Amino acid sequence: MGGQFTPTNFTDVPGLELASLSKERRNRVLLRLNMEVCPCGCNSSVAACLVSHTACARCKDRAKEIIAEER
Repeated sequence: MGGQFTPTNFTDVPGLELASLSKERRNRVLLRLNMEVCPCGCNSSVAACLVSHTACARCKDRAKEIIAEER
């Protein structure tokens, strides 16, 4: 869907429960959400897709996987 992937710098992603994570783990999750390309093919970061494409199930699933991996 065009263009080169550019990482993002979101510090708050609506719809994700990150408050229960330690500051270190929360920062690691946010880093990964901003640096990883969304698997839906939009060529955005997972974080950007979560913010811009709220109906995208693939970014939500990937975000949940990242959070689980960092717990």
